[in-house]
Amino acid sequence: MKILMRLSIIGLQKLTFKISGLIFMNIAEFLQARFPDAEISTDGEDCSSKLLIVSSSFEGLTTLNRHRLVLSTLKDQFKSGEVHALSLTTKTPLEIS
Repeated sequence: MKILMRLSIIGLQKLTFKISGLIFMNIAEFLQARFPDAEISTDGEDCSSKLLIVSSSFEGLTTLNRHRLVLSTLKDQFKSGEVHALSLTTKTPLEIS
C-alpha cells in the first residue's frame, strides 16, 4: 500500500512524504502461531510493547536463549521495521505456578 501526502509548508513550498508498505501486526497472534502451547499476554503498544510468554518450549533454556528463540521468530519484522522495540518476559508453566 502506498500513500502519498503533500503538505503545504509556508508559501508555495511543498513537502512530500511517501509511506509505503505500512503493515500493522498483532505480535501476540503471530507468536501464538509459532508457540501453540503458549499463554501470551501483552501490555502497551509501539515502543512500549511488553509481552509475557509462558511456554513449555522454554524448559531447559536460559533467559537469554528463550529471548533469542522468540526474537528469531520476529527477525524479518525487526529487519523491515514493522517491529522495532519489544520487552519480553519468558517463563515456563512451572515457573508461573
